Amino acid sequence: MKKFLVSLVVFFLISMNGIICAQDNPEVLPPSSQSSINFRLALRELWQYQVTWTRSYIVSTLANLEDVAVVKDKLVKNQEKIGGLITPYYGGFAGNDLANLLREHIVIAVEMIRAVKAKDDRALQAAMEKGRSNADQLANLLSRAKNPFWDKNHLKEMFYKHLEYINMQVNYRIQKEWGLEIDAYDDGLAHVLQLADILADGIVHQFPDKFKE
Repeated sequence: MKKFLVSLVVFFLISMNGIICAQDNPEVLPPSSQSSINFRLALRELWQYQVTWTRSYIVSTLANLEDVAVVKDKLVKNQEKIGGLITPYYGGFAGNDLANLLREHIVIAVEMIRAVKAKDDRALQAAMEKGRSNADQLANLLSRAKNPFWDKNHLKEMFYKHLEYINMQVNYRIQKEWGLEIDAYDDGLAHVLQLADILADGIVHQFPDKFKE
């Protein structure tokens, strides 16, 4: 019964989102099929894990915990799953490219953490510049999908903001501002779920025949 109620709520929220899109564009049908709901939830879950495992990596690195390598491996594999989820729609090359860019994103996050921990402003600035370049590449890759529901500049800003939340979490933990760090995590999670919804809705609307049931 509980699972049914959860599915019903999710169905209502996604349907309402689709109705809003349909009002802006009458040709767009609300993504209310079970397959579209499952796809959106799957993408949300992976991006949520991305933020959660990133935070876990930040905590382990700053505290010199022994699980750093294990956490990093978990994070990298999650990025590969995100790439694999879009492969059926844009092909293996696109999926691999996305996974590679997301893995690069993790490497950059590591550089940011180390720079903040070492109080090396120059290294942090260099890492942030790499992060913005990585965000540009992610937005460029997604724009090549020619999805009319994805705005390239908006995607860039979304990825930039995602990077900022990581930086905020690192800084707040070092400053022992625990409440602010948790707030940054919560805000970053809400932000990345919005990104996941943008990606999922775009794919559902671009490939409606794959989400009929």
